[in-house]
Amino acid sequence: MGQKDETVTHTNSTSPISRLDDDVLLRIFKNNADMDQKLKFKEPHGLDVTRHTSQVCPQWRQLIVGSPSTWAGMIDLHFFGSQKSDDWRDEVMKRTRQAPLSVKGHADPKNSKSVKLFFRHLLTDHWSRIREFEVWIFPDEFDSQLANIFWETPAPRLERFSFLYFSHAGIGPSFQHVGRGRTLFADQAPSLRSFNCRMLGFGHRAAWVSHLQKITLSSALSVADVLDVLSHAPRLQELIITREVEAPETPSTCTNNQIRLPNLQRIQISDSLRNSITFLERIVPSSTCELSLTTRDKGNSNVSLHDISSLRSITSRFAESYFISAVSSEFMLSVSGLRCRTFWYPHFLFHWTPPWINRDTPAHVLNMPTQQCCAVSLHTRQLLRNIVRGPNPFCICPPPCISPDVAYIRTCSPFSQ
Repeated sequence: MGQKDETVTHTNSTSPISRLDDDVLLRIFKNNADMDQKLKFKEPHGLDVTRHTSQVCPQWRQLIVGSPSTWAGMIDLHFFGSQKSDDWRDEVMKRTRQAPLSVKGHADPKNSKSVKLFFRHLLTDHWSRIREFEVWIFPDEFDSQLANIFWETPAPRLERFSFLYFSHAGIGPSFQHVGRGRTLFADQAPSLRSFNCRMLGFGHRAAWVSHLQKITLSSALSVADVLDVLSHAPRLQELIITREVEAPETPSTCTNNQIRLPNLQRIQISDSLRNSITFLERIVPSSTCELSLTTRDKGNSNVSLHDISSLRSITSRFAESYFISAVSSEFMLSVSGLRCRTFWYPHFLFHWTPPWINRDTPAHVLNMPTQQCCAVSLHTRQLLRNIVRGPNPFCICPPPCISPDVAYIRTCSPFSQ
């Protein structure tokens, strides 16, 4: 009786939260249960938070248990695999009713049997309900026959699809459909907006590709394949190209024709310099597109002076376009990551050291040409830190609109190790 009386008192309390409308309360509960906002291993899992919230009072319990979409947004494979039994998992699935599912997480090898059975159940019995699919697998633990579901079954509710694998070598399996003329999701995924998959081959001209707003393309695709996909994705807003294995040289046939992506706001590329240049020379994004570029080139990559010149032209184009189109109040230019990997004999150790500039080499210049009117609203300017040491200086030529009274900034401060 004491526990019941306490619950009634809470329900009829005059606390501010008790005055909120049920719709507002439910929105708060869903935000607390959002797996995307939780810092893993640091905050309670959304399922635990929701379960505890449902036990506060009868009103909250009725509201939460009666909301299938709240439970359907928390299907976490790793969390369910860590439970001592499957009872709680089965209860959560029961509470989802027919609401669209958000399936996320990975299978822990220690609990792989239970999770594998549940994963199979989700794909075979609930695939048409899945709205978000963000799953990591261990390739050795995955039944390749399940991959056929991705090709043969339409995904009418699927909005986000990310299917990745754990691999120390960066190279994983690639599953292909045995039949001809088949494409991923049976070419029926009208709601798909985000796609990231290294393992499943897909038709570059599938109908759902044209609806994508975000795509991640990896080493499984050649340069020509990447460009073919992009040419059929006019609605892209974010593009990520990450290639963890060494790629062949860019074919000359891939260097023609521009790919216009007017909605593209962010480009992130991690590839060889030559391939990166090929992508960036072809892509015409929005005028305020953000660029994040990491080049991975080994000593025998044959990077030419023409490649360096092309890169300078590309970065200048992005900077100029941005400053013309956007109002900026702060500008910071920092070059602090330039290092060389050297081999020390006879200790057979690798060391990161600053590059040495030959005495006969003229001063190196980093130039960012922009129009006079690009950044007239700038009031904070931080241009340089930790650039170079050596007999010759490293020069920065800032745009006149940023520092009209300074022709260049000369610094000989040491590299940041």
